[in-house]
Amino acid sequence: MTKSRRFLLLILVILTILVSCKPQAVNFHPATEIARTSTVVPSKVATKTQVPKPTATAVPTAEPLLEKLGSQLHGIELVVQHPWYGEAEAGFNAMVDAFNQENDYEIKVSTVGGFGLEYMADLLSHEALNANLVISQSYDIYSAHENNRFINLSAFINDTDLGISDFYDKSSPFDDFNPLQGNEQSRSIAIAYQPALLYYDKSWAEELGFDEIPLDFESFTSQMMAGLAANLRDDNLNNNGTGGLLLSKSVQSALAWYFGFDGSFNPGASHLQFDEDPLLNSYEWLKTAFEKDAHWVGMESVPYEYFARRLALAAEGGLDDLAYMTAAMNSNEDDWMTMPYPSLDGRGVIAIESLGIGILNADEPTELASWIFTRYLLEEAQQAALVEVHGYWPVTGAPTKIAPDYAEAHPAWASSALTDAHYILAPEAENWAITRRIFQDAYLRVYGLDTQYLPKILGLLKQTLIDVQRSADD
Repeated sequence: MTKSRRFLLLILVILTILVSCKPQAVNFHPATEIARTSTVVPSKVATKTQVPKPTATAVPTAEPLLEKLGSQLHGIELVVQHPWYGEAEAGFNAMVDAFNQENDYEIKVSTVGGFGLEYMADLLSHEALNANLVISQSYDIYSAHENNRFINLSAFINDTDLGISDFYDKSSPFDDFNPLQGNEQSRSIAIAYQPALLYYDKSWAEELGFDEIPLDFESFTSQMMAGLAANLRDDNLNNNGTGGLLLSKSVQSALAWYFGFDGSFNPGASHLQFDEDPLLNSYEWLKTAFEKDAHWVGMESVPYEYFARRLALAAEGGLDDLAYMTAAMNSNEDDWMTMPYPSLDGRGVIAIESLGIGILNADEPTELASWIFTRYLLEEAQQAALVEVHGYWPVTGAPTKIAPDYAEAHPAWASSALTDAHYILAPEAENWAITRRIFQDAYLRVYGLDTQYLPKILGLLKQTLIDVQRSADD
């Protein structure tokens, strides 16, 4: 365990001791969890981010990489380590086999499967990997152990012959996130986006008298309170206190609530810096909603059966949940969808993190061969094929445009991708793997404190983030 991760554990223990109260779970017959069979499951569009847009940095003119190294590429053998297993691994291996057959340089790529994204994070933080390319959470690549030296991809991204300047759809809501924006230290490049979403029972909402999805906080609260009231009125005492939003309390949900109140992060700061007013406003709103039972917490950690049994009009989740939610919803005929989180302006907000690929340090021809494979994964056809593997949103264009067949087969996968919604990418920085958990933990404290004590969380959060960064710097 690295020093920074040990320090994080210590901090979280301290926070838990300081504020130990936790929200009480609603006590009724527990839902049956659907067995998970793979790390990522099938489950895509995306407006502009509120994160300050980086200034493009001019890249000095350099000799094209193919001209310099092309003659040395023939027959290079590469290893890519990835998180998938089962059907997802088989799908990815088929893509690799196609690359091996089709690339002009007879580059041969072999794969090493993983046991999920958490397993990859553990590998990256503890040991040197025997691979040339690694697919994992982008923030885990940025925070990898010093023995895993990931190279800067900027020269490849902007290369004359092998660059990717024409890969990204400029009309896409994801265009602000593309790697052409001038990040001078691109040690990872995104191959998929992981959005924070709300699952929403449209049929039940219509029965309750609502014909529009609730994208502002007032209408959202009204609908969740209507779900609560409906379950209070029926003859089933076991569902009292349910019907509103089922909370997941995940990292991405914390980000979504913060962004929904117009919060943003300072990407150039030495440590994670947040906007105090939006953060406190989100705390107070969530606390009030929870006290009114508009939001609730279940005994089970997964939302599928709760949602299917109309115990939640809406439930927090992500695309990892889509296949399981689809299976659970086969038990009724409700029309359901995914939707953005509500926002102050009523357009909705979707917080996004990314799945990335990084190239480990090697000789120049091997690094270039690794880039050629990375570039292959960003081609439009491969982005569509990858969706079948990981179930997330593609990065080069709108989900329904890149993978229309998948979108048609899985309607809820893209239903949240509203044209006017705000799409905001979480910080892709070395300290985000740790600070995202601290940021989440601060949100967890909200439910156990009286409202007048919520401002104290801000000071504790700020100091903790500073201390963690100092520890990492040491």
